[in-house]
This record gives sequence, C-alpha cells and structure tokens, in this order.
Amino acid sequence: MAAIKIKTPEAEAKKIGRFVTFERMIAVEHLTKDFSLSSVQQKELGTRARSVKAVDDVSFTCRPGRVFSLLGPNGAGKTTTLRMISTILRPSTGRITVGGHDVVAEGRQVRSQIGFLTGSTGLYQRLTPDEVVQY
Repeated sequence: MAAIKIKTPEAEAKKIGRFVTFERMIAVEHLTKDFSLSSVQQKELGTRARSVKAVDDVSFTCRPGRVFSLLGPNGAGKTTTLRMISTILRPSTGRITVGGHDVVAEGRQVRSQIGFLTGSTGLYQRLTPDEVVQY
C-alpha cells in the first residue's frame, strides 16, 4: 500500500466568491514507463526484447474532495505510476501534473506539494503508512 498526500495548490485555482476551488489535483495523461533489460535479464526471461513496459497508456484525473483508488494485480504498474507522480521516476512518455505543476519540468514544486510513503519503507515495519504519518 502506498499513499500520496497533496498540499492545496495555488495553480488551477478558481475563485468563486470567497471560496477557492481546484479543478484537478493530479492529472495523468497517456503515461508510459519502459525499463531497459540487461543482456542477463533478457537471457533469464528468454526474450530478445530490450525493454519491458511497466505502465502502458494510463490516464486519469484526481479531483479535490474525492476519493481515488488505483487498483490492479501485482505487477500492473501501480507503484511505478505513484513513483512517477511523486517525481521518483521519470515517465517514458505522457504527462503528469500535480496542482498544475508538470512533474518533469517543475519537479521541485511538485515535491513541495506532495508527500509519498510506500507500504514497505523498512521504517517501523509494524505500522501502516497512515500510522507512520500520525506518529
């Protein structure tokens, strides 16, 4: 299990009276991630392919005030997608914005807006990510 927490962004904000609303907190458009295979990995897998596609054309929008789940079987690319959103990995193709900031071009601003905690941090292994944040 992984969690991403986002601070309220300035970008993409609309003022309605004295209230500020946000159209999109996270926007993922046609996201892909390819990982290169070494010759040893190619031999072990019995393939001539030079890369493996971990994420293939993923698009979604997370809106403020809504719950969003990223579900799929093991190896479906959920953690890879979260790592790209949090700027840990760079997408092969596609675009991600967090609070209106592009994760590739404006990584520093994105990192100032989010917190990322995986379920297997090695830190306090008996605690859930939520319990670690509360601690």
